[in-house]
Amino acid sequence: FDPPEQSIPPFKYHHFGAEISGQIKEGTFAVARYWGLRVRQSITRVASVPNPIFMGGDFSSLTYSIVDPETGLPFPNNVIPSDRFSSKGVGLASLFPKPNRLGSDIQNFHSVAELRTFADAFGLRVDHRTTLADETSLEYQYSSDVTDDPFNLVTGITNLPGFGVRDGLKKQTFRITNRHVFSSVFLNRVGLSFGYLRQPRTIDSSNKTSAVVISGFSNLGHATNVPQERKNRTFELSHDVSWLHPFKSIKFGGSLGYFNFDAFMDFLSRGQFQFTGGSFSKNVLANILLGLPTNAIRIKGDTDRKFASWTAGLYVQHDWMAFRNLDINVGLRWDYQTPFSESSSRVANFSPSGGLEKSPKSLYPGDFNNWGPRIGLAWGVLPNTVVRSGYGIFFDNLG
Repeated sequence: FDPPEQSIPPFKYHHFGAEISGQIKEGTFAVARYWGLRVRQSITRVASVPNPIFMGGDFSSLTYSIVDPETGLPFPNNVIPSDRFSSKGVGLASLFPKPNRLGSDIQNFHSVAELRTFADAFGLRVDHRTTLADETSLEYQYSSDVTDDPFNLVTGITNLPGFGVRDGLKKQTFRITNRHVFSSVFLNRVGLSFGYLRQPRTIDSSNKTSAVVISGFSNLGHATNVPQERKNRTFELSHDVSWLHPFKSIKFGGSLGYFNFDAFMDFLSRGQFQFTGGSFSKNVLANILLGLPTNAIRIKGDTDRKFASWTAGLYVQHDWMAFRNLDINVGLRWDYQTPFSESSSRVANFSPSGGLEKSPKSLYPGDFNNWGPRIGLAWGVLPNTVVRSGYGIFFDNLG
């Protein structure tokens, strides 16, 4: 879409980082890493905007009549008097820029805006060996990713600039793991982790505009699903024991986790207007100036919700060297997640028997039948050729 007579809009990409590691003292090692990303990318869009003469109420160049909705008769000379303009309709019409690509009534506005991304990540890990049989690891990770999107490429409703969003993501994770060797054949591992995630999506403008859907032209305004935000807090305790043998090993363990999910999405909080040309004045632009939408909708209320769920898992795995050239791995895992519950009972659901169930303890029944068998084979057909195959059933947690 870039005009061939103009220079290509720039694209700048900077990726950098650093790492340092070493022994702090006898038995204690540490490694720290950082990386950053800066992206400035030009985004080109074309849109269809109306003739500025029409936006002044002068439709005299049209071959059909603009009807006065109050009288049912055409406006004299197809010109709408300024005293009939709606102040709110004129405000919406003023959001249209003037065409900058002459010779066409469609795709007559060309714009180039800059998409900016700022991302940083930092990680630190410390390993401390208390004895030859005991080792503890501490790990912390932080990441931040912010993107200023001038067109709202994901959920935007228009190719016109000025209605973008800012997508933010911050994540922190802390883990502590202890590994202990009880004997030459028994190993024990215990892990504890905490996580926090915050992901806001906000309007990247001080002028927050309703969504305006216009037939025949590019839409106006911000998307109907912003602002929105989610916050996740996670906790997990895991434990496993391994029994090792020269030709086989068995590992079994489990985990217990807690997942907290807070979110809101102010859907249609600023409202949405739709303008078509088949009603009122018979012209979509005239309907805008007169302030006569075909339909309008707005939703009000507090959309903040606080959900929580517990997870549990148990597993056993057996690795066996059946022959010199054949390894067999079999396992079984069971997973369970409690149905999400809302702390303020601000949810509702349709019951299987019919009717609306207000403030249920859970939105759906739990499933205790999540059994996941796994099997894998590794067969050394030739000295330098190995054939591998595997099968498994896996269950994911909601969140």
